[in-house]
Amino acid sequence: MFWSQFADNAAARQEGFAFLTGAGVAAELVQELVTLESQFNNDEFLYTHWLDVLLYGTTYFGPRIHAQFAAKFNNLVSEHGHGNIHVVCHSLGTAVVHDTFSKLYRHGANIFDGIPDYLPGNFNINTLWTFANVSRLANLLNHLEDPNQSTVAPGGNGCTNYLYNIRHELDPFTWIKQYKREMDYLTHIENNVVRNINTHDFYEYVTAPEVTRKLLLKLFDLRVAADKFDACVAQYEQGSITEGVNDLKAALEAVRDDPSLNDLQKAFKACKALVEIAKQAGVDI
Repeated sequence: MFWSQFADNAAARQEGFAFLTGAGVAAELVQELVTLESQFNNDEFLYTHWLDVLLYGTTYFGPRIHAQFAAKFNNLVSEHGHGNIHVVCHSLGTAVVHDTFSKLYRHGANIFDGIPDYLPGNFNINTLWTFANVSRLANLLNHLEDPNQSTVAPGGNGCTNYLYNIRHELDPFTWIKQYKREMDYLTHIENNVVRNINTHDFYEYVTAPEVTRKLLLKLFDLRVAADKFDACVAQYEQGSITEGVNDLKAALEAVRDDPSLNDLQKAFKACKALVEIAKQAGVDI
């Protein structure tokens, strides 16, 4: 999405990659991205997902996206009221929501000063759901509010009544700079069942029974009986796979424990490992 707006031809892309070095991205990583230019099409998983994070965090697209999202959010607030809003975000969306809300919800906000911001605790949304949270990873690039200290949190000093943070044990995007903040009304959910080697897939995230159960309760006030929930869990686990799973886990652990790599390089190589193992398993992601 961002990449197609950023450049329309190979020459401009090369220039864009060079720009990233000035934004603090390691030259070795930029060179690897340049090499990928000749290997991946724009719709490829690694090419688009990783470049979205880099370009969001290092170019003017970030602030532009914040402004667009804030305007949409304010319109929804005016129409429905804060307490009736639920925000569900995935992957790069978690960084966009975090960075925008950390600007909108600020201590010292004054409703009479003409600035469209909100006082934390007074205008909280109902729930915030972050799937495959990369807000801390993006923070390495844009150096905005620290997700571990920001107002993007539940309660009287935050922006939401409840925050649900969901990750998959083997999602490479969540292995580096994992979001682990602990607070009241902040629930961390980790799934370890692999039904699709693409552990970053949003569909797989939201169809995990524990996640679906909480979504139904909070968004629609629908309760799932214990016996039906247990049956759903059993059926869900029957769809688990084994091919490539051990290889993926070993690759992620090797990247995480490599002292020669910085955090950005680790994140990139972890995602690259997912793509390679998926291809070996004959899975198109």
